[in-house]
Amino acid sequence: MPNITAEVEGKDTISDPRTGTVGYTRNAALVFYDWMLTRREEGGFGCYSDEVDWDWVAAEANVCDELVDTPAGQERRYEFDSYIQTGAAPSEVRDTFVTCCAGRFTYSGGKMLLRTGYYVPPSSTLQEMDLAGPITVPALLEGDQIANEISGSYIEPDKYQPSDVPTRSQYADDVRQASYDLPHITSPYRGQRILEYYLRKSAAERRVTWPMNIMGIAISTLDTVQLATSRYGLNNYAFQVTSWGLNQDFSCGLQLEEHNADMFEFDPDSYLEPGEVGVLDEAEPISDSDEIILDGGDATTEID
Repeated sequence: MPNITAEVEGKDTISDPRTGTVGYTRNAALVFYDWMLTRREEGGFGCYSDEVDWDWVAAEANVCDELVDTPAGQERRYEFDSYIQTGAAPSEVRDTFVTCCAGRFTYSGGKMLLRTGYYVPPSSTLQEMDLAGPITVPALLEGDQIANEISGSYIEPDKYQPSDVPTRSQYADDVRQASYDLPHITSPYRGQRILEYYLRKSAAERRVTWPMNIMGIAISTLDTVQLATSRYGLNNYAFQVTSWGLNQDFSCGLQLEEHNADMFEFDPDSYLEPGEVGVLDEAEPISDSDEIILDGGDATTEID
């Protein structure tokens, strides 16, 4: 039976809240929210329309459409090119989307919020007088959160197969490796920018547990904050709220991670070209021979 191949066209019913139009797009934020709104039986996440903040979506779509320089010319900052298997777990598919735009995802205030990878300046300062308990600053991160050599894979558009993204690394005596699969990425340059982000994120090791009184209600997950405390030099850094929880006594537990603009900077001169795929030479056919000598001893075999 012959092999059957097909050319699949992309979805052309994706909404863009910036223009009010519907059509085909590769914009990462628009593709993500279209998939979020797609019913689960059709392979989507199945969220409700009132769980999407379209002003938020428009802002994230603008970030994705920013042009960045590459050796092959300019390209959009974040774009998705992929197909989704309907049998995959929705939460796992969602996480691959988030990874492929160096982003963060949370459900906050009844809204599904994806923040793509870019620096957000601090919007508030947390005061010591609003603490509801002692702060915690771990001296070291868990081993699987530290890496100085990041590798990954993307989809080679000419072959429709996974291929290696050039590894991004920082010199260190003790090599710690991590790997990321980027199934929605077809540009090796975009893949390198994403891997470089995760490399720098791993180097930003400061984490803080900040228990607040009821004033913490004004803070939300994904906010960027500064700490008005001289302890451990924490006031010199910005932090992103990665977790927010309300306790029975109306205190709020905040988990903070270091957040800085350097994570998202990328020097165009540091791009690496993907390695070329080797081509095997055609093997020469074995010619008829009266004698074949087995290399490995003195024994010989004669063929009549």
